[in-house]
Amino acid sequence: MRLALRGGFAVAAVVGAAAAAWALLPGRVHVARATVIAAPQATVFELLNDPSTMRRWSPWRAPGARFLFSGPRVGPGARVDWTGRDPGGEAIARSHPYDAVDYRMEFRGLPAAEQFRLTPARGGVRVEWRLQRSAGWDPVRRAQLFLFRSQAGVDLEHGLDRLGEVAEALPRADLATARVRLVQRPEGWAVEAVSPGDLLDPALAAARLYMGLHRLAPAGPARVEARGDALTIVTPVRAAGA
Repeated sequence: MRLALRGGFAVAAVVGAAAAAWALLPGRVHVARATVIAAPQATVFELLNDPSTMRRWSPWRAPGARFLFSGPRVGPGARVDWTGRDPGGEAIARSHPYDAVDYRMEFRGLPAAEQFRLTPARGGVRVEWRLQRSAGWDPVRRAQLFLFRSQAGVDLEHGLDRLGEVAEALPRADLATARVRLVQRPEGWAVEAVSPGDLLDPALAAARLYMGLHRLAPAGPARVEARGDALTIVTPVRAAGA
């Protein structure tokens, strides 16, 4: 009888300890980091608004990973999936030029939400990267989330550093004033850049920067269209290498 009671107490103690440990594991983690990047706000936005650019700055670029892109090239619905040591994927859920991009991510077996917020800052743009992950009631996922939390802040800082290096190395052009965008026309995809006056050089520079950012190549000669008081440069494009 005493042995049975002792065994019962031991089991209860183990269960209690396991329950206490489970309760201490986080069910949700929120991490945020911010930095100031010495580049135009619209340029940084365009980098974030295109999942294909993540190969250049993401902190989770595993060596040998392969990337598959689907959906629109930029904006909501644009998606990237990757294979390798840490497979995962993410898609743009919402974007608002030139101050916000939201992603939905699946990475290392856990869903996550990412938000990038851009605000003007002295010398450039302030970029805040917020990451939220949840594990629900699953104790294994909670343990994964506990390990992830200790590294997440370092990862975000590294990613922001790399994003800054990429953005600051690009030519400076005013994408916002030129209202550069990628549009689908009956004859195919084209980049449009608006010149509010008679000077076409700023709009041409903005169009070239946009095409370089998104790895687009000319698919034909550019032309100028008059729309009201403005001139619009229209450049047919295709994916570089296609």
